Amino acid sequence: MLTSMYGGATLYPVAEFRRREVTALITAERISFLGGVPQIFAILGQTPLRGHVDLSALRLVFSSSAPLMPADRKRFRDQYGVVIRQLYGSTETGTISFNRHPDPETCQDAVGGALEGVRVEVVDAQGKPLPAGTEGEVAIASPFATSGYQGNPEATAESFRDGCYFSGDLGIMDRDGCIRLTGRKKLLINRGGFKVNPYEVEDVIKGHPKVEEVAVYGTPSASGDDVVCCAIVSTEKCTTEEILLYCKERLADFKVPARIEFRDALPKSPAGKILRGQL
Repeated sequence: MLTSMYGGATLYPVAEFRRREVTALITAERISFLGGVPQIFAILGQTPLRGHVDLSALRLVFSSSAPLMPADRKRFRDQYGVVIRQLYGSTETGTISFNRHPDPETCQDAVGGALEGVRVEVVDAQGKPLPAGTEGEVAIASPFATSGYQGNPEATAESFRDGCYFSGDLGIMDRDGCIRLTGRKKLLINRGGFKVNPYEVEDVIKGHPKVEEVAVYGTPSASGDDVVCCAIVSTEKCTTEEILLYCKERLADFKVPARIEFRDALPKSPAGKILRGQL
């Protein structure tokens, strides 16, 4: 928003995301720049077109705050003819990177290279840089970063070390410095010693024709590890057996949800981001 104001652009902030009001606003005002969280684009991609909807004025659309699922990305592009670019940032550092590739369709899952003045490394559990193409934790050194958490020295010591902010995000960097996020270190589900990335499981379940929204999370089991759980909002009547069969055909056994529940809605923030802590 600050960049837009500095450039003299007109801003149209909305207090609450309402899908048809947003598409009507973009159409009427010929808005050219749109940013949002993944859930917003997932909802817009599933919204049937009614009346006059024209998003052709959009020149740049970006998603941030969490990985954008390929199925949601494709639905939005097919519906509106616009490719969504991904932006990577955090409260602690500000914007880190942005997918500026001239042909973003060739690398839609990437968040691009680091901004000028920002250094990004993918590191192992000891904080040592990893070779290109290897998954690890993303560490950031930025002139825009804070130096710690006020009144919380333990969290500061864990996340800020050697001049870097250790994000807790998992990612892979290629030889050209392009970053692809793969998940959250703290969100990984420990299933019998195997690590399950909830985003991977969500991406598979989102492909089911009866699934509108899904959130995958772990909950402690009696044996000390985690149980893979999922909450689903369906578009029509759907059964646990249907979801299980769909997952078993596409996922390793330890990644298949052991608990499946259907809900009328998932808990979300006013911006439309799923509140995983309330699942």
